[in-house]
Amino acid sequence: MEKKEDVGSYDFEANQPYENAEFNLANQHDQLARGLKSRHIQFLALGGAIGTGLFVGSGSILSSTGPASLFLAYLSMTVIVWNVMNNLAEMVVYLPMRGITVPYFVGRFLDPSLAFAVGWNYWYAYAMLIGAEATAAGIVIDYWNLPVNIAVWVAIVLVVMLILNIIAVSFFGEAEFWFASIKLITICGLIILGIVIFFGGAPNQDGVLGFHYWKTSGAFAEYKADENLLGASNASASPFVIGIQRVGIPVLNHIINAAILTSAWSAGNSFLYSGSRVLYSMSLSGQAPKCFSITNRRGVPYVAVLFTWCFGALAFLNVSNAGATVFNWFVSISTISGFIAWIVVMITYLRFRRAMEFNNLLSSLPYKTPLQPYATYFALLIVSLLTITSGFQTFMPFKAKDFIASYITIPVFLLFYFCHKVYHRTPMYIPVDQIDAITGKKEMDELEAMGEERVPKNWVQKVWYWLA
Repeated sequence: MEKKEDVGSYDFEANQPYENAEFNLANQHDQLARGLKSRHIQFLALGGAIGTGLFVGSGSILSSTGPASLFLAYLSMTVIVWNVMNNLAEMVVYLPMRGITVPYFVGRFLDPSLAFAVGWNYWYAYAMLIGAEATAAGIVIDYWNLPVNIAVWVAIVLVVMLILNIIAVSFFGEAEFWFASIKLITICGLIILGIVIFFGGAPNQDGVLGFHYWKTSGAFAEYKADENLLGASNASASPFVIGIQRVGIPVLNHIINAAILTSAWSAGNSFLYSGSRVLYSMSLSGQAPKCFSITNRRGVPYVAVLFTWCFGALAFLNVSNAGATVFNWFVSISTISGFIAWIVVMITYLRFRRAMEFNNLLSSLPYKTPLQPYATYFALLIVSLLTITSGFQTFMPFKAKDFIASYITIPVFLLFYFCHKVYHRTPMYIPVDQIDAITGKKEMDELEAMGEERVPKNWVQKVWYWLA
């Protein structure tokens, strides 16, 4: 197979089920406003995804597997996430177009039908996570035993999420900055507290805890003697709170509960923001109705925000079901959606890398990550296995509702994929010699060159530019 001489003459429209995607993405009339500052983006990345899983959800896993297994699980998933983020970073830095998301890259480098399916899968995951975090926020508030129905708290949480996302983007960014700051301070405080307890500094400790249990295999053993770890759905299920209560530290459990509330609220805000932007991007590329690309004068895609927010109403299932049960349903649904998205991202990256090699552009990538493509092959294998086995607990014993929640996403994803492929009669994948690796790159380079870079003259300006 001979390499292309004129990659710039490629007819991109012939391989996409939508019209002139690059023009829509780079020159859309209904443009998003760049209202997020550097500190907003950095803190949103650091704390936006930290919800109740760390503070509360870790308790049930701890009771089933033990602390060492839990640590290894977090460590393993960190490696996987690191690889997926590296894959995205290489593609985004190469084509930093405004408004693009994962489906755009999938449709450009792999398969338009797969782009359609993964786009709706991404939105579906974010929509379910809004309900999950609203549910979590409601039951966290319920920890204080206030004489108010949980539906009221869920409604208040959802309304605040909508307000923060429907007004100016800068307001959302500022709110997320402070929410993320609280979460990061809480995490750092718990680490320091753990060190203090480690050295025996708590009121109810007789001496240094240290490596007191290192001679036993308890670190890998399940622990089912604490009812809170097994069944509680608020701060009393948090292993942090349980440890704090047992070493005799008063009031701190309420402080941690408040921090958990801000985590749930903040995560819900970020999921609503992300879900609406996915719809916006898909609308520009013709994979969703055009109305979702309409923005207000502040640059907010309010139609996409409202549509995504409506699915947060599923959190009202709390009224007829246990809060913990509903929360687990949402988590199961969104987990498989996330795994599917990661798999598609990694396959798309491998195709992107192959296209760069074919066009002799691999060495010119502005950002390259180590251990590629081998790290991606390894991560792809692990995530594929996790997707198949993540719902194994529903078989022991078999629970129909939990099974459906664990695996319903897979047939839904395949339905979107095959329906789109049959309707548009797209090929299985775009051949590597037909992948467009050029369109849009020149325009983005010119736009970047037009921007004025602020060069700090001293360390004070350097700090100020980072904050501003």
